[in-house]
Amino acid sequence: MKISKIEIENYHQFKNFSIDLRYPKGHKNEGKPLEKVCFIGQSGTGKTTLLNILKESLYSERYEPPIMNYDKKIIWQISLLINNKLEQSIIKYTHNNFDSDIYLYKTKLNDTIYQNYKKTKGVDFVFYPAELIEKSSKFYEEKPLSDPLDYISTNDDIKKQVKKRQDVLKDKVFFDFEKDNPVDIWEIILHNASEYMIRSLNKSHQFSRAILKNSQRIKELTKDLEKWHNENPSPFKRIANFINPIIRNFNMEVTIDFDLEKKEDLYFIKLNTLDGKNIPFSAWSTGTKQIVLSMLPLFELNTNNTIVLVDEPERSLFPDIQRELISKYSNISTNAQFFFATHSPIIATQFEACERFILKFDNNGFVKAVRGDSPEGAALDILLLNDFGLETILTKKAQEMWEEFIEIRRKIVFEKNEDRKVELINRYVKIGTDYNFAIYEKNS
Repeated sequence: MKISKIEIENYHQFKNFSIDLRYPKGHKNEGKPLEKVCFIGQSGTGKTTLLNILKESLYSERYEPPIMNYDKKIIWQISLLINNKLEQSIIKYTHNNFDSDIYLYKTKLNDTIYQNYKKTKGVDFVFYPAELIEKSSKFYEEKPLSDPLDYISTNDDIKKQVKKRQDVLKDKVFFDFEKDNPVDIWEIILHNASEYMIRSLNKSHQFSRAILKNSQRIKELTKDLEKWHNENPSPFKRIANFINPIIRNFNMEVTIDFDLEKKEDLYFIKLNTLDGKNIPFSAWSTGTKQIVLSMLPLFELNTNNTIVLVDEPERSLFPDIQRELISKYSNISTNAQFFFATHSPIIATQFEACERFILKFDNNGFVKAVRGDSPEGAALDILLLNDFGLETILTKKAQEMWEEFIEIRRKIVFEKNEDRKVELINRYVKIGTDYNFAIYEKNS
């Protein structure tokens, strides 16, 4: 499922607003829905509002058929493509006669195509609010997970309770982390870990029996056991291999050394400093929480054909992490469609121009959208000038220094006193070096 178009008739700052979310003519993916979308724009232009419109359209569990007795006044319409073939619309509307009544309905789908689509099984929708860290920390502190030792218990009643919790998560197709707790995904991982532990113990038991029968084959059997572990990594090791390349920038890493008999080892993913000291969740930096809490659900859930909405992905992240972030999201869920709302040029430059939408107010005070101008990977100064619409990338202080720099250069040409000329040259070189003005000098 992919979103191919957003049309908003009249809603808040949007009026007669439309965005075509397909690759343009001449693109290698011409006509197909965009794989990732970036909304940028001044505060108040509705970046988060667009994400919320998509969320409401996709997340609503209550759709009503249109009532034909009255004229409908459409508020917005979202167009979806199923398997790149079948288009479906989700329309929010009110009645001209009853402005207080708001309705959502879906246009009818071809049942055969829709059922084939649903057989793929997976999550339809994931939403990450800008306040992900605050909300998740509150969930973690106020509503801790059930006893993690339940997942490795042999008690039949406990195993039934665990299966019931697992089935709820397994059947869930909408994850709204404004309401849901991303820490709950840990329950899925613990379940997988318990199953892995059983398989690993069985393999070790087979190994021990084979050694007892024929001790001469110990090298061969040891090699076979190592091969099995390499081909069947534990869930903890898989997570570590994925997240560690990012969080090592924070001088920490995911530990794969879990003691399955210690309850405190299982409550949530464990992070250690690079020299092996444990870092409790309460001591995690906001950037660390942002990475782990956003990446973990996508890593563990089946997000094939999922629509993923992320508000302000750059929050609390240093630029070196931001510049890797979009590729990390895309690599986790290769067939998902991502929507990002951001103020960060480092995030925005990771999108093709046709995937980047700039929201701005028109002369009537309503928001319009234009596609980006700068290519993917454009230098930040170019992006800030062309797409973010800055007249200059210089701050007020830097602008003052630039004007002084130009004035000194003029004075040097006409200065007759050699001592004074040396002073001017030294000042000129210092300003140019401090502010990297040489690149501007060539173009001035």
